[in-house]
Amino acid sequence: MKYQDFGLITVGQRHTRSLDAEGAEFTWRSDWLELTLTFRNPSLAEQWVVESGVFEVALNVVEQVPFLCFRIFQVDKYAGPGRTKPATLVLPWQECPFHLCQLHPEQLPNFDPVLHNPNFQLPLAVVLTDLETKRVRAVRQFALGSFLSRSFVEALLKTFPYYTHLSYPNAVDRILAKHPINTIGDSARIRCRSEQ
Repeated sequence: MKYQDFGLITVGQRHTRSLDAEGAEFTWRSDWLELTLTFRNPSLAEQWVVESGVFEVALNVVEQVPFLCFRIFQVDKYAGPGRTKPATLVLPWQECPFHLCQLHPEQLPNFDPVLHNPNFQLPLAVVLTDLETKRVRAVRQFALGSFLSRSFVEALLKTFPYYTHLSYPNAVDRILAKHPINTIGDSARIRCRSEQ
């Protein structure tokens, strides 16, 4: 995976996919995923944790809506040799629904590389943007594990017939009203972690 695979997303540039409110969202970009995090004036500590923290990414399908969930840990690198490195949860589960009905039919991804290669790891670019300026404040790249990558694509294909562009927002609202914050991420059984 090379930096230019992600379209040269660089710190300081304006980012067209910055969100209109604070939050997080996954989008599919040709052959990789982008996770956009938008915070109001991200602190240096928030930028640093995006660049160096350990991301745990999880998949859970709730009422035929795939949710990609993630949380971020900061690991103490100075625990000493042979000692367990303690991890601190910095950002709790963020639960992001993702369904193919959100995409225009002409923009549907090519899933063949994932479906035909059991070792394929879906590349992920994490982009932290500032809510006010829409500028990139931090960028991180890693790949999802092969089992999660394949499971995610299979979930997208299986759930595709269940919702339309019009029915999907109500389904997400209903699911989020029934499930308290963090329960979708906590109950996810398919997970992987970024390398530190």
